[in-house]
Amino acid sequence: KAGTTLTTAYTVEADTTGALEFKTGPSATLAMSISASGVVTFPATTGFDIASANITNLTSGTTSATVLRSASGTITNFLATSLAVSGIAEFPDGSVTAPSITNTGDTNTGIYYPAADEVAVSTGGSVGASFNSNGLFFRNRIINGAMLIDQRNNGASVSVSGATNAGIYCIDMFKTPAGLASYSTTPAACTVQQVDGPNELGFAKCMRITVTTAGVGGTNRDINFAETRIETSSLVDLAYGTSNARPCRLSFYARSSLVGQRSLFLYQPSSNRMLIPTWSISQANTWERIVINIPGDTVGTFSTTLNSEGFRVELRSSCTGTRLGSPVTSWTALTEQRAVTGDVDFFGTASATFDITGVQLETGSVATSFERRSITDEILLCQRYCRV
Repeated sequence: KAGTTLTTAYTVEADTTGALEFKTGPSATLAMSISASGVVTFPATTGFDIASANITNLTSGTTSATVLRSASGTITNFLATSLAVSGIAEFPDGSVTAPSITNTGDTNTGIYYPAADEVAVSTGGSVGASFNSNGLFFRNRIINGAMLIDQRNNGASVSVSGATNAGIYCIDMFKTPAGLASYSTTPAACTVQQVDGPNELGFAKCMRITVTTAGVGGTNRDINFAETRIETSSLVDLAYGTSNARPCRLSFYARSSLVGQRSLFLYQPSSNRMLIPTWSISQANTWERIVINIPGDTVGTFSTTLNSEGFRVELRSSCTGTRLGSPVTSWTALTEQRAVTGDVDFFGTASATFDITGVQLETGSVATSFERRSITDEILLCQRYCRV
């Protein structure tokens, strides 16, 4: 507006519309707060560093700039009439619920920057896609994460009692619970079955575990209740064992009759290293999306044998004794620990249920929506590993 005072020596003109035009000034970065209802025009300078912008229209004119920044505020329209940016145009990082670049009137849909070297698209306040050096295809390193393929049992229930049927593949790529016999007084028993999933979330099937006999006793119980393994060829781009090791996100939808803490046990067989974070069910018999952060491992030597086992992903509960400890949130050498103190004794509760679907492991710092592959592709991927 007319009469605006600047502490830096610039010549400013204003008209009756409230427009500001910076006519002349020193060749230096402009760092200031601006509020204008009209057009703001800048002269040639080494950079625009706008500390707080609330501008209806920003017009560059014939400006040559090395940096264009807006640390906060809103630029409604940016018109680059003849802008030559020799450096970088920078915007706030934003978030999934308030992306930094949005369309007029749609504040939760747009583009934002969740981490270095990563761009994400928000759609309605949820992650629509995340772009990094791995691109958009085969984001999900888990095979049959939607539990659609059940070649061995075709939806029939599998009974697991003690050591009987423990640790066999039930639904393709996912094993039945193992370690139930370590309830020494009364071994636990359960059934595992492919059942209908949460259609409201877009999943036709899920894997259900139902405890049929509650386990009793056991000094050092070591139990995993869902397990899948990932081949090294699907993980070599993680660059583990180097300074470029990439973080991942494991996400899935879970529902259980028991609330409380569970553990994730992630294991690299080639380097004999482990990670043990926790996750929780907060509401009984309600589908919840779980997201677990997995840091990159810059230390371990990751196998380059492409048909070997790269990761072992195990959901754990009901462990005791030497198998328990504090959360392990950074990759470390394998010890006896397999879970975290405070986990729910799932297999010690008769009739307890646990459902899981939509399992996804992907690189990057955000968990994107579940990757849908064609049923033909998913079956072919499963057939590579199916043994009966």
